[in-house]
Amino acid sequence: DVLSLLRGHGRDINGIEKVVSVKTEDYIRPVSIFETDFEKDDLIVTFDGLINDRDFIKKVEAILTTLQEKLGTPVDIEFASDGKDFYLLQCRPQSFGGINAPAPIPKDVPEKDQVFSARRYISNGLITDITHIVFVDPDGYYSLPALDDLIKVGRAVGKLNSLLPRRRFILIGPGRWGSRGDIKLGVPVGYSDISNTAALIEVARKKANYVPEPSFGTHFFQDLVESNIKYIPLYPDDPDTVFNERLLSGASNILADILPEFAYLDKVIRVIDIAKSFDGRALQINMNAELEEALAYLAPFTGQSK
Repeated sequence: DVLSLLRGHGRDINGIEKVVSVKTEDYIRPVSIFETDFEKDDLIVTFDGLINDRDFIKKVEAILTTLQEKLGTPVDIEFASDGKDFYLLQCRPQSFGGINAPAPIPKDVPEKDQVFSARRYISNGLITDITHIVFVDPDGYYSLPALDDLIKVGRAVGKLNSLLPRRRFILIGPGRWGSRGDIKLGVPVGYSDISNTAALIEVARKKANYVPEPSFGTHFFQDLVESNIKYIPLYPDDPDTVFNERLLSGASNILADILPEFAYLDKVIRVIDIAKSFDGRALQINMNAELEEALAYLAPFTGQSK
């Protein structure tokens, strides 16, 4: 906890005045090494000392401008700084444009046609004409007894990634995609195993008083952003959310047809051909960050998506 850290060691941290401020009853004031009582004052992290440093801001502006000119696009950067030296850790193009405009959320979709809804950490976007769903059943995945079987689920997903129509399928799975340590927390895949999906959905269902953390902040997640793969964390235990597992479990599973070597995992991995299972229709996902809402539902196939 940052306050505990500041209480015990704030006075000893070099450059602490660039990071924290003191909150009083009606205003925020800078830290003074001589006047601030680190054990009693209400300390908050503001980075005001850096933001108000004109030399530092000019340095950041010059770096961002140079990177944008050389790369031909606005960028996001990760950096570290002690106020004197600047360390550029990472640079990625910003994801922006009409493809990321907020989509209206329809209110007249019949319940039987709703696949899932989400109300946390929603970005903007509209995905139409999804033809396939790859659903890793959480109960089936968690019940696999052998580590090797868990690893093979990830391998099967990687093969499906190369076989299914690019950007016309979505992946739905338990916990945190790309888990490396405890792979019971999520399917062990790398970016190359999911690179062709249109959207990655993480089902964060409460299990034994534990809710898996979403992938925000990881390099895996940054790969999704850069590739414009939509990421949606799904919390089925939240009120007013939809997770139509009956629809997903009741549809025909074509896993054995396209990956016969993994047919024995058909209780864990379900590959759904949406048109064949649902009268020629497709899946559409509307995402609206302003409303903090997303809805995935069956809709007519338009043939207009690229």
